[in-house]
Amino acid sequence: TIPFNFGLLTLLAQLRLDDNRFSGNIPDELGNLTILKSMRLFENDLEGSMPESVCALTPDNDGSTGVSYLIDLVSDCEIECDCCSSCL
Repeated sequence: TIPFNFGLLTLLAQLRLDDNRFSGNIPDELGNLTILKSMRLFENDLEGSMPESVCALTPDNDGSTGVSYLIDLVSDCEIECDCCSSCL
């Protein structure tokens, strides 16, 4: 499971959790990482869909700040994600 408290690391520019065999859902709290430029979650056993709070950080889904930073969002193709830049 990806710890929800990763969402407290608000100064992160990159979050690379690929190939760690995380399972479960992607926590909504990752949407708190408002200056994140890259999030890579592929090669895990995650399920469900990408939280709306994370999608709000991508260029096509401007967040409330009007500034989008997250331009590289990659997950497993099993995750429902309309805002991902790609899936593996």
